[in-house]
Amino acid sequence: MSVLPGGEAPHSFEFVAAPTDLAPYLNSLYIWRLGDEQLDDVLPAYSGQMVVFAKGVGRMQFDDEVAETSDAFFLAPLCQARNFSVTGPAVLFGASINFRGWAALSGLSVHDYHDCFLQPGTVLEDGTAQTLSGLAQRWSAGEVDDAALLDAMCDIIRRGLSRLPEQHLTVIDKTLGRARSSPSSMISTPVFLTRNGRRNGS
Repeated sequence: MSVLPGGEAPHSFEFVAAPTDLAPYLNSLYIWRLGDEQLDDVLPAYSGQMVVFAKGVGRMQFDDEVAETSDAFFLAPLCQARNFSVTGPAVLFGASINFRGWAALSGLSVHDYHDCFLQPGTVLEDGTAQTLSGLAQRWSAGEVDDAALLDAMCDIIRRGLSRLPEQHLTVIDKTLGRARSSPSSMISTPVFLTRNGRRNGS
């Protein structure tokens, strides 16, 4: 976490444990808040994220492109650290999706989909994509509070998950085992962690 010269943290995380039924697919849920300022930082390589950007705006540097956040989007798995900036005040709701979850939810090959923002319709069916896209506005209007918004995100994930073949799960688990034992292998890990062709023909 970045800290101001006076010792005051400019932003904060609230981590929320994933529901029991989603624990095999999620690292955690979280709420991130930033005060009335701009934050410039670096996000390390990590697994995919489902995000509702309820307040504020963010930008992330992807090679030669700077992408701007929308009300709802997916951050595809990152193969390398990325610079980002957020203009506050900002409130972000997120679901940190592990590699099993990314494969079961998106069906997208990380060989083709990584280090980028993805619109909800790229990952989800039309109905659930529209529901996700509307959550920021509902939160801003006071129709849902923080807890209800996270619950709605969980429901969207439940509706989008598909069953993975046991052979695929074995590949994921073995690949992650190698990655954990050798940090240098993390750069190539995501290529092996999703399956092709479920909804988007990747």
